[in-house]
Amino acid sequence: YYAGYGDIPALIELFSREKELFSGLSQSGEKLLPSRISEREVFVLRKGRQLAGAILFSREYKSLDALLVAPEYRRLGGAERLCVSALAQFEAGEELRVLGSVPEGSPVEALLKKFALYRTEGGLTVTAPEKWRVKRHDA
Repeated sequence: YYAGYGDIPALIELFSREKELFSGLSQSGEKLLPSRISEREVFVLRKGRQLAGAILFSREYKSLDALLVAPEYRRLGGAERLCVSALAQFEAGEELRVLGSVPEGSPVEALLKKFALYRTEGGLTVTAPEKWRVKRHDA
């Protein structure tokens, strides 16, 4: 689901607790949440009324900025669903920068390798895959 403005407090709380998944969202970047939400560049995963995870991305900068999943909801496929939703917003084969750090050998690296993650001198890149292509959700 797209995030709404009412999700901002829960997103900030999740971000402050769960930074071990990659996150290029700095403390000052939290101020960008309203504009990212209005641009429909934040997907959230909910379990009932609780925010279980989120992914932030940028169409303009072609980047994945943050992937956050609460510990009690990990290993259930939520991070992969969030990645698929975000990557579906880009053209197949389009390369996206991954902001933040992704430790080598980490579960996040293993997840992103499903999406053609590769390391370059300039950082990490993911390729939007053809097989997960779904209708783009434009505002």
